[in-house]
Amino acid sequence: MCSRELHEHPGPPSRASAPPPDPRSPRMSRTPSSPRARRLAAGALAAGLLAPLAVTGAGAATTTGAQHQLIPAYFYPEPADDLWPTMCSTAKSSTVIVNPHNGPGADYDSDYARVIDDCRAAGQKLVGYVHTGYADRPLSEVKADIDRFYRFYAVQGIFLDEMSNDAADRDYYRQLHDHIKAQNAGHTVVGNPGAAASSNWQLAVTDVVVVFENTAAVYDTWVAPSWTLQAPSGEIAHLVHTTSSAQRDRTAHLSAQRNAGHVFLTDDVMANPWDTLPGYWGTDPGAWAPPGDLSSPTTSPFADVATAQQFYPEMAWMADRGISTGWALSDGTSLYRPFEAVNRDAMAAFLYRLAGSPAYTAPPTSPFKDVATTQKFYKEMAWLAEQGISTGWAHSDGTRSYRPFEAVNRDAMAAFLYRLAGSPAYTAPPDSPFKDVATTQKFYQEMAWLAEQGISTGWAHSDGTRSYRPLDHIKRDAMAAFLFRLSPLL
Repeated sequence: MCSRELHEHPGPPSRASAPPPDPRSPRMSRTPSSPRARRLAAGALAAGLLAPLAVTGAGAATTTGAQHQLIPAYFYPEPADDLWPTMCSTAKSSTVIVNPHNGPGADYDSDYARVIDDCRAAGQKLVGYVHTGYADRPLSEVKADIDRFYRFYAVQGIFLDEMSNDAADRDYYRQLHDHIKAQNAGHTVVGNPGAAASSNWQLAVTDVVVVFENTAAVYDTWVAPSWTLQAPSGEIAHLVHTTSSAQRDRTAHLSAQRNAGHVFLTDDVMANPWDTLPGYWGTDPGAWAPPGDLSSPTTSPFADVATAQQFYPEMAWMADRGISTGWALSDGTSLYRPFEAVNRDAMAAFLYRLAGSPAYTAPPTSPFKDVATTQKFYKEMAWLAEQGISTGWAHSDGTRSYRPFEAVNRDAMAAFLYRLAGSPAYTAPPDSPFKDVATTQKFYQEMAWLAEQGISTGWAHSDGTRSYRPLDHIKRDAMAAFLFRLSPLL
C-alpha cells in the first residue's frame, strides 16, 4: 500500500483478525530514493527517455470519459534533479500525492513548496499524504497533519492512507472529510484502504477511493466487486506496482475495463514501489495505452456518431482496430448505425476480427444449410462453427441452420462472448446478479460471467437490483462496449 509498512500485504488488517500496525514500526520510506536511483532517473531525463503515461478512455460500468493518473510521488524534489519538473510537465491533468515526511513533517520544506507551485502551474492537482492507521490513529493527530499541510503548502486536497474498510468507522472518516472540506469545499479527499470494502460506504466520505493497490500479477486475476463497477468511474482508483513492460498494456486495459477513473502503473517494486517513476515512462504513450486506445480521436470516424455520445470511445476503437468499418458513403464518410441491432452474420465478423482475424480457410461445403459459401461473412460464420462458438439450430434431417439475418439477443450474445474467451472454468452464483434472469434460464452461466467480469452490469434500479434484458436485441453501440471490455481477456 501507500502505507507505512515495509513488508507487502494484501490489504488492511481485519479488526477481528489482526491488530493495527504498530506505530513504532518502520514506515515505507517517503524520503528521497537512494542517490543511485535518483542519478539513474536524472540520467534518463537527460536522455529524453521519460514521458507521460496519460490514459483516457472507457470503463466497465459506463463510458469513463477520461482516465487520470494518481501518482504517488514519494521521491524528494532535489533542485539538481529534473524528476519532479518532468513528471509535472508531461503528466497533465494528473493528481500527485505529496509526502514530505510520512505526512507534512514538522517543518516547512522550501523544495516541496517550489515543486508544488510549479506542478500546480502545469495543471496538476496536488494532495497531501496523511496516514490514519485504519481509524486507530487519534483524530486530533490526523487533523493536525491536515492543518500543517494547508499551513505549509498549496495543496488541493488530502490523501488519507490506511483507510479502514470497516463501515463502523464511517463517522471517523466523515469528520476528516468535513475537516478537509472546511479548508476548501472544492478540494479533493482521496481514501486509500488499498483493497476494496464489501460495500460502497467509503464513497460517501471521500471523493476518490483506492480499491486496489498491489502487483500486476494479483491484478490480472482480481475480480472487482460489483459496487466498484457501478460507481462513477471518477470515484475509483487503482494503483498497480511490479508491472513489467510485458504486463503494462494488458494491465492498463484492465484498469479501464474495471472502471478506474484514476490509475497508476509502475515497474517499481516493494519495499517502496513509489520511490521513482516507472522505467517505461519514456516510451511513446500510445505504446502502453490499452488495446482500446483510450485516447479517442477528437473527430469521429463515423458521420452518425458524435464524440459526446455514449460508447463513443468504444465505437471509435472498433474503427481503429478494423473490427468495424461501417457503411461507406459516396462523400467519403462512413456510417456506424449505432442504434441498429447486430445481426448474426455481422456478429460473426466482429468476433473473428476481435480474435485477430486468424488464418483460416472456410470449407467448400457450408456447415449451415441457410448460409451459402458465396455469402458475405461466410468465412467468419464457418469459423464460428469450427471453433464451437456457434453451433446454430439442429434439424431432424441432420443439417443445421445459422439464421444469419436474425438479430442477436443479449442472452445469446453472452454465450458468444463466453465461448470466444475460451469457455473459462466458472461456477455461476446461486443468486442471479440480474432480477430478470433466472438461475435455471438458458445461458444463465454466461450472463452471470459477463456480470462478474464487468463486461455487462445491466440496468440499475432504484431498489438496488439490476436487470439484463436477456431477450432484447443487442445494438451496435452497446456491442462495441462489450467487445472492448472483453478484449483484454482474449
